Amino acid sequence: MKQFDKDLQYIIHMANLKAVIKYVPVFTALFVLFGSLRAQGIPDNLTVLNRMYGTVIDSLTKEMAEPRLIIPLKKGESVTFLRAGWIDYWTNADRKDLKDTTSHQLNIENFNVKIEYRENGIGLLGLNRFIERRIHLTLKGWIESMDQKQLDTAFNLHKIRQDTISAADLSDLEKSPYSFCRGSFQSRSAWTNFIEPALVIISVGVSIYLFFSVRS
Repeated sequence: MKQFDKDLQYIIHMANLKAVIKYVPVFTALFVLFGSLRAQGIPDNLTVLNRMYGTVIDSLTKEMAEPRLIIPLKKGESVTFLRAGWIDYWTNADRKDLKDTTSHQLNIENFNVKIEYRENGIGLLGLNRFIERRIHLTLKGWIESMDQKQLDTAFNLHKIRQDTISAADLSDLEKSPYSFCRGSFQSRSAWTNFIEPALVIISVGVSIYLFFSVRS
């Protein structure tokens, strides 16, 4: 009789497990859909950097017609980003009626990007954790005039964009062909460093124990 009760209990547990598994794809699809809708309103790192770079170009060139762009840097992703952003800016710039009375060129000698993350909030059971995102853009160089009567203008700009994002959106926001669009954590909470890993280990241990105790 005892063996019959154990077998019956095992069958009930398995039936309940199958019922839960049956609805896992539905819940997963809803979770992914909710996450994608939430992430649509948050600009990714590359988009933010493009906007920051466009703002810098606008502040440097002001009322100039399109000057030449000189980048005496080593070839690589930085040069690709700078040239692509430059072309995109002047393609959309509304300065077609300006007459270029003097020839200028923009020289960029230093370009640097740093992206930092800091945890600043934890939701129930560690869900909905929020991250403070800081994107630093440094651009150094000078504007050179071909007119000897005008002096060259040096610039050393450091722009910062700060906002708050969800930890669940982080991987999507970092998708980019440029390595400098991926950031690093400056600080993590005690929950992430200690409590969360401990809970995962305990949960796995309890699941294994319950599985074998039901079968025995």
